[in-house]
Amino acid sequence: MLLEELRRQRVLLSVPRVPEMLVHRARTRAEQVSYRALAERLTETQLDALDTLLAPKPGTALSGMVWVRQAPQAPAARNMLALVERVRFVRALGIERDRQRNIPNVAFDRRPIRRSSLPQPLFCRASASSSVR
Repeated sequence: MLLEELRRQRVLLSVPRVPEMLVHRARTRAEQVSYRALAERLTETQLDALDTLLAPKPGTALSGMVWVRQAPQAPAARNMLALVERVRFVRALGIERDRQRNIPNVAFDRRPIRRSSLPQPLFCRASASSSVR
């Protein structure tokens, strides 16, 4: 898609690595803007709640984040209860849903969050809190 647009505009590329670097920089910038929009002005209570996503969930070897993302897919009654439990868990974090209004929906469909791509203050906080637990 990017190469087609560059060809359409008759932009000369010296090596194939150039479009790769452009896409990488654009994705990195988009992630930073998204994370900032989601994490800006969070209270201490909300930050602590988010830190619980990094800790193992009681009764499992999985972190809260992994447990939420591995929701059952089959439409069995037991699985519906598991989905409701995950929704309650996420709602209990106390993060306002309207934080996502300035972020395109496609941003929420992407790959898992990497700690290395978090804004520096959040990364420092996540590192400090996860090392304590």
